[in-house]
Amino acid sequence: MARRSRGDFGLVILGVIVGVPILIGQKIIEGDTTVIAAVVGVISLIIGWIIYSNNRGKRLAENSQRQVNDLVLHHKNSLARLYRQKVFHGEYGEQRFEAFNKEIRYFFENVLAPDLDVSDEMLRLPEFYQYVVAAVYNVAENVEFDGVDLESIPSDPFEFEHWTAEMLNQSGWNAQATQGSGDQGSDVVATFGDHKCIIQCKLYKNAVGNKAVQEVDAARRFFDGDSAVVVGKSGYTRSAKQLASKNNVLLIDVSELDMLTSYLGISIADDHHQENTSTSQIWGRPQQTEQAKQRLIVTTATVEDEATSSNNYEGAPSNRNKNTTHSAKNEQTQSTKKAILVPRK
Repeated sequence: MARRSRGDFGLVILGVIVGVPILIGQKIIEGDTTVIAAVVGVISLIIGWIIYSNNRGKRLAENSQRQVNDLVLHHKNSLARLYRQKVFHGEYGEQRFEAFNKEIRYFFENVLAPDLDVSDEMLRLPEFYQYVVAAVYNVAENVEFDGVDLESIPSDPFEFEHWTAEMLNQSGWNAQATQGSGDQGSDVVATFGDHKCIIQCKLYKNAVGNKAVQEVDAARRFFDGDSAVVVGKSGYTRSAKQLASKNNVLLIDVSELDMLTSYLGISIADDHHQENTSTSQIWGRPQQTEQAKQRLIVTTATVEDEATSSNNYEGAPSNRNKNTTHSAKNEQTQSTKKAILVPRK
């Protein structure tokens, strides 16, 4: 009996679905203005709703893209440093992007997402994350650092020490590479007025560990330095950063050399420094430029990496082709950069 009742109800529904359009059609043919007006009104409402939904989705997409672009640009220097530190050539000459892609996921979940004014549904869209990845790569691959020419970094570790001293000289320091036995862990000694800075330079392929922090801290004590700094290009391990924080050792990236004065809290208007720079001109040291005098903005570079293998110098012999670009990465990057962000209805 129950089955029969459900069957009868289904027939009624089917009759309504088929019969109502037929009845409406007959009324329209007969010229019933009331029915015609009702049909036109319903169709207009449907079309209006579709247009409104599409425009709203487009506005939401454009707004979310604008927020992503603004936040990525805000962190462009840190992202560019991490890109340079984490993208490397593998044993077969191919470029490896796994570590940087992992960094992008961390950046998305812990930096972008909390600051984005978008719905949770939008954040879960695969297309949205693809847009973030494309935006990060687009910025990280094209950032140019002011004051430091990263293309001029030498591959020999000893030449790297002289290069570091020269970069500091161009920013108003009086720096010299020690490069000799008995340097006690100091690669460069730099002075700015009365301030003496002891610097260790590490041209490693992997993240710099605790040893560099311990050595430069000991060198600071030995040479009665005011500050101790490690300069590297591949980031620092977590334990190195913890030890540096405990011992008041500054860890910086090579791209931040022109910011060293600001990081150490040294006043550029120091009278002693002005006398020092005037005297140094006799010996031919480059005069401090107005650009260097105005560099007071401190940018925080986020470099988080764990050392998974022993540190090796960049200058070690290698058969890797550094100009080889992995084709799979190109295809992946191109596909993500072309991703179209369209919110689901």
